[in-house]
Amino acid sequence: MDKEQQHVIPRGYLKSWACPNSPAGKNGMIWVVRKDNPEKRALKSPKRYFRELDRYTLNTGGARNLAVENTLSTIETWFAQALGNIAERKPLTGHDRVKLAFFASAMVLRTRRIPTAVEHMLQTIQTQARKQERKANIDHSFSDGINELLPSIVGKTVADGLPEMAFVLFRMNLSLLLTDDDAGFVTGDEPCSVIVPGAWNAYPTHPDVEIILPLSPQCAALYSWKIPRTSYATLDRKTVDRLNSRTVGQCTHEFVSWKGTVRPEWFLPDAA
Repeated sequence: MDKEQQHVIPRGYLKSWACPNSPAGKNGMIWVVRKDNPEKRALKSPKRYFRELDRYTLNTGGARNLAVENTLSTIETWFAQALGNIAERKPLTGHDRVKLAFFASAMVLRTRRIPTAVEHMLQTIQTQARKQERKANIDHSFSDGINELLPSIVGKTVADGLPEMAFVLFRMNLSLLLTDDDAGFVTGDEPCSVIVPGAWNAYPTHPDVEIILPLSPQCAALYSWKIPRTSYATLDRKTVDRLNSRTVGQCTHEFVSWKGTVRPEWFLPDAA
């Protein structure tokens, strides 16, 4: 069946983290590290890892609707184009910023955290609705409608949230952070860290929010309302380790390290 296996984390994105000194027969594989057991790490194929069956497929009249999966594929192509310009250290154009905004938005919405939260919220609403429907002796059309929506909740979350999230990110200041650190930036099963320094809650429109998305082991994007836009800024190891601690902290189960490196600093709370 067409496009059954759909990636939670795009393999084109993960390609930048391919192990540079992989053993024979392991070319193109990435080091995946267990967050709760950093000693447990393994080389995985980005083609076959971080994927699920029909994750974004919508059910429209009983038919498989691949509109969201196809849109994500287009956005991944845009990202590759923008990353090519970044690799050459070209000034970002307006088109590049739009492409990165849509890609970063997709990376926030397509992973497990937000769709799972939306699913749990709808399930709670559905439970309450069924109680009220039974109590009032009315039809179950509202709770049944939620039940029909739930199988496509990931695709619907991405489809409905993508334009709004991209609009927010495009308005924010975008900085590109560089490193020549040997370990580089890490990524993982929740690549985008959304942090308000010193606060427990964070959301994109918070005035102090900092959204960081690693673009490759050598470059990360920083979105902020307050930090002035910087085209290319090189960071020292201490700052890279701090940002990696944010990424690792946001990941649910696993993170990806370019060379399989794991540093204790990545498991410390960010002091910012």
